[in-house]
Amino acid sequence: FTGGGSQVGAQWLDKDGNPIMPYATAASDPGLPGGHFDVDVYDKATTAEKYHEHEFDDKFDVTYIDVAKDTKLLWKTIIPSTYPRDLRLEFVNTINSGGGSFKFQAGGPLISGKTADGFSTTFSPSNLTELRVNFVTLDKLRGTEPSISQGNVATRDMAFAIRMYDAVTNALKYEIAVYHHVQKSSKGGTSGGGGLVAAPTVDSCGNPINDTLGAYTFAGNGAITDSASFATWFDDEMGVNLSRNHTITLRRNSEGIYEYYTTDFFPIDGALFGNEGADHNSLFTYTISTTFVYHACTGQFFEFQGNDDAWVFINGKLVLDLGGAKTTSRQYIDLDRLGLVDGQEYPLDFFYAHRRETPTSLFHMRTNLGLAGDSGGAVTAGFD
Repeated sequence: FTGGGSQVGAQWLDKDGNPIMPYATAASDPGLPGGHFDVDVYDKATTAEKYHEHEFDDKFDVTYIDVAKDTKLLWKTIIPSTYPRDLRLEFVNTINSGGGSFKFQAGGPLISGKTADGFSTTFSPSNLTELRVNFVTLDKLRGTEPSISQGNVATRDMAFAIRMYDAVTNALKYEIAVYHHVQKSSKGGTSGGGGLVAAPTVDSCGNPINDTLGAYTFAGNGAITDSASFATWFDDEMGVNLSRNHTITLRRNSEGIYEYYTTDFFPIDGALFGNEGADHNSLFTYTISTTFVYHACTGQFFEFQGNDDAWVFINGKLVLDLGGAKTTSRQYIDLDRLGLVDGQEYPLDFFYAHRRETPTSLFHMRTNLGLAGDSGGAVTAGFD
């Protein structure tokens, strides 16, 4: 993970209102309204199209465009860094009702805000390192059908535009236009008469899924910056990480649900590297490796709520993803949705990271799985 990934802005929910992990693959995706987002760049003076790209809108990363960094929408293919003068940037939020936000950086500090704030700036094309625009009100974008043919990019209706003016002549040089275009099919299925993909699928017990789809937003300021540093989070490395075993006990209530709850989860206070002058030893990771037997259609679930990052893998598949430094986030896993085989034993691997200095630390785990116990993790002899 190299940073720049998007956080959840609006949570995905199951039919009971439980927060669930966002869909990541077409196979598990119940589908969004059929069609795709178009991004067109053209020379305003000549109306010549310089770039055209479209992505199906049930591929979630098209809820934004990044002019400077995107692997397809490359800045240098639109406006060369050798452009002789500075450019002035303006947002035109014609349909999106002010619902977009942006990040901009060109030879100075990173600037972020709402596209409706009237942000305008002058910059040198050679210094541009980031220009990313996020679309929040996707329902507005999905209503922006082109009023004329697909080929005429100069006069079609647009939901959103980024305009570039020559800072000396004030001439409009380039325009990046975004709108939604209905397709007869999309990556998630075939659209019906109303432009929708096929209805959500059922789980392994025949129950309809009926999820409420969420949406992504920008990455936060606490992004992991490289895979090498992340590799040390859950492995011992001299001078970086120390480890020891820590046991938690999940108590079974009258409904058969095992639960562990605390707002004081600081398992290494005063230990290992110590508190380093703080009230708590707040910067740590925690892992559990266990197994359980899947019993189909009995309502088996696993739920976690905590202050910061948490990931759960079942049978090697990521099924809970709370990556990011966030407060009291919760996600829920319905095991009947995972395609497991009744009566078979499966591994469950839990990873948690607390990476903020906080006065309290929420750690809340609930499940009705019969967990077989921790395997002991990867604690090295040097740190026992």
